[in-house]
Amino acid sequence: MGRKLLAAMKVEVDNLHNDFIKEGVKKILMSCDDYNAVGPASTSGKYHPAHDLGDGGLVRHTKTVCKILRRLMECVPNYDDHLEWDIQYSAAILHDFCKFTKEDGKLPSDTKRHSNEDHPRLMANMIREYSDDESFKKMAQRVECHMSRWNVLKYMEGPDLPLPRGMEDMMVAFADMISSAKWFQAEFDSNNNLL
Repeated sequence: MGRKLLAAMKVEVDNLHNDFIKEGVKKILMSCDDYNAVGPASTSGKYHPAHDLGDGGLVRHTKTVCKILRRLMECVPNYDDHLEWDIQYSAAILHDFCKFTKEDGKLPSDTKRHSNEDHPRLMANMIREYSDDESFKKMAQRVECHMSRWNVLKYMEGPDLPLPRGMEDMMVAFADMISSAKWFQAEFDSNNNLL
């Protein structure tokens, strides 16, 4: 199911140090819909820079979130610990890959369809179902609140999602918000890897 997605995120997954977390992230990516590997980060085009739109846009967006988060973590001594680094980085890898899900067992052919607003909760639940280990609980929390202030009802349909509770939650949210800014620019090679 998520073979394309896992292949697209190989560079980022290979950056993980802890084998237990790395294997978990691989299995979670494999259980995601492969449309996330080829779909855009924004179906409306309003909330992301041009390089996040079109085929592979969600993968490019995720790679920039990982790169920005990595840079933020370099500034904080807490992340000299590989386990804490891997928890944060894994949340960045996984944060958006429930934006698109299969409908009636088929991949959607209409790339203009809207992404799932509840994607943070869906991915957080997928992470929690994979493991009840404390590392995965933290990872799920970071993913569930990554949209920060846009998690509340006035910005989306359905029930509110939790807001970030601490620095770790905010770092993932900051990386996502910076990467989503219309002014943000990044360059990619033909395999959608950052240059």
